[in-house]
Amino acid sequence: MSMHSLLVQPQVDPSRAASARVSLRNITAATVRRITNLTVAPHQRHLVASNAESLAEAPFYPQAWHRGIFAGEEPVGFVMLYDEHLVPNPPNEPRVVLSRFMIDQAHQGLGLGRQALSMVVSHVKASYPALAHLELSYVPGPSSPAGFYRRMGFLETDRLDDGEQVMQLLLKPLKADHCPWCGQPNACAASASGSFDVDCWCRRVTFDESVLARIPPELKGRACVCERCARGR
Repeated sequence: MSMHSLLVQPQVDPSRAASARVSLRNITAATVRRITNLTVAPHQRHLVASNAESLAEAPFYPQAWHRGIFAGEEPVGFVMLYDEHLVPNPPNEPRVVLSRFMIDQAHQGLGLGRQALSMVVSHVKASYPALAHLELSYVPGPSSPAGFYRRMGFLETDRLDDGEQVMQLLLKPLKADHCPWCGQPNACAASASGSFDVDCWCRRVTFDESVLARIPPELKGRACVCERCARGR
């Protein structure tokens, strides 16, 4: 019997899903088949393992933390973290890595991925207040999700993991008050206050990616750029 013949994914009104409340839920016997039936678009399938493969691997890795992504009562995606805090004897500096993240092709472009990833980040921050950063890696090339992750605040590092580009999201403000590009004061309110829960100029500016790309690797992740450099001036 074909494993794909047991359930036909119901047709969903994307506009209804877009307006529904997004949540992260444990995957149960009642929802597992609906989660494994979710797929990314054909041109994206080389970028992420199938949900069935991820769920098959998870029981063998105590580091695996996974949830279904729901919009209302409709499953629309899947997320899995590689969390070294969960092993019986965690290392001195445990890492948390976003190892799998997908939104079904029928629900992409509706803002659901942004909401879901923000919830994942909130979960990590609440669980591990001392954790400095959240990592992920992506497959470079056409259809790469790098732009999405940059918009979510992730920055490229100078590291590769099995050919994939590693990115980091800083979870704690950097204690540095000068721009790593021009050396001038960066007026970073988060750095000054020690919290991201403050109003800062960076919330109102679209960062010029060409400027970020020119920052020397040894200076990335050490301080915020200033507003002038962020605008590419």
